[in-house]
Amino acid sequence: MIDLTKRASTLDFTGVKAQRVLSGDKVASAIRDYLLIGALLTAAEAVGSTSACLAGIVDYLKTRKQFGKLIGSFQALKHPTVDIYVGMEHSRSLVYHASSEIDDGPLSTEAEVACRMAKAKASDTIQYAGDRSVQFHGGFGFTWECDSSLFIRRAAWSQQQFGDAMHHRKRLAPLLLDA
Repeated sequence: MIDLTKRASTLDFTGVKAQRVLSGDKVASAIRDYLLIGALLTAAEAVGSTSACLAGIVDYLKTRKQFGKLIGSFQALKHPTVDIYVGMEHSRSLVYHASSEIDDGPLSTEAEVACRMAKAKASDTIQYAGDRSVQFHGGFGFTWECDSSLFIRRAAWSQQQFGDAMHHRKRLAPLLLDA
């Protein structure tokens, strides 16, 4: 496991014969909706992880001194921190919007677009936040004792769950171009 805070197990289907339990058009729609809602939930978790990562970054920038000054006073660290904040809030808005598009029944095209946009943005944002956190913490950021390494692993996990940002952007393009 790349993220040790997540549970995992191994299933062995050796000797099990597959048989069709469900069939028809509704099955394909239900599976698509399951994957899209899973992507949305992963995006929501990524927004929460980004928020925790950002809080750790800001706390560190307020306490660590270099050359007799707090490192939070350096523009080279301020600008990426603001980029993380803006990306996090954008991701949060996309998650809220996608959540508002979900109702009873199969997901609409608008809901699919919203879920895919939320997952793509949230995945990119947690990845960037984790990378910046490690960078800002220097050599200590790579160690297991620093939460920055946790966010790098969480970002990698988030990218792989229900499709990474590129996967969703590839599926977004035809939906947006047909609109």
